[in-house]
Amino acid sequence: MLKRIIHVKNVGTFRNSTGPGNTEFRRLTLVHAENGRGKTTLCAILRSLQSGNATLVLERATLDSADAPHIKILINDADVHEFKDGKWALLHPNLEIFDAGFIADNVYSGDEITHDHKKNLCRVVLGTEGVKLAKAFDDQDAAVRAASTALGTSKDAVQTLVPRGQTFDGFIGLAADPDIEKKIADKKAEVVVLADAEAILGEKVKFDEHLSKAVERMSW
Repeated sequence: MLKRIIHVKNVGTFRNSTGPGNTEFRRLTLVHAENGRGKTTLCAILRSLQSGNATLVLERATLDSADAPHIKILINDADVHEFKDGKWALLHPNLEIFDAGFIADNVYSGDEITHDHKKNLCRVVLGTEGVKLAKAFDDQDAAVRAASTALGTSKDAVQTLVPRGQTFDGFIGLAADPDIEKKIADKKAEVVVLADAEAILGEKVKFDEHLSKAVERMSW
């Protein structure tokens, strides 16, 4: 349980803030302040403590301070969670922060409610273990989709090689021919021979024409 914010230094408006006196959180604790006093910053600190995302704190470093952010938060009665040197020494994942960021990520953006919003809300209901299982499912689903896309792309590429009059499945089902290279070489040789034969036939036609003309001239 979140027990007490011991101090927050060099984070946003909290230059060197400590909780004097009896400032322990109860089962229900109300924090209120004017705009710009640090309520959103406190939510960011707690979300960083929950997720380990140090950027949520570092991006709010006090602008005119040369010192790095330093935070100490008491969880339960003895666990002090410290943010120092740009990271948390110990995280506390059993926190849920329902702020404007939560609404934008999980409820709606502007006037639109997307499928991702509904999915994220489902994860909140599932709890920590359920979220892990949901993420594992999403990862596997993404892998299946990627494999399906790759399969479709490969099929399209192979389809261009299928001879006219033959089906794709029939082409794929053709048995491998161990002598295919020799057969291809033989066919190439036949093509060369046929090309030579056509050239020879062409020369013969020319010869016959010249011979015919020569005979005509001799007959005169």
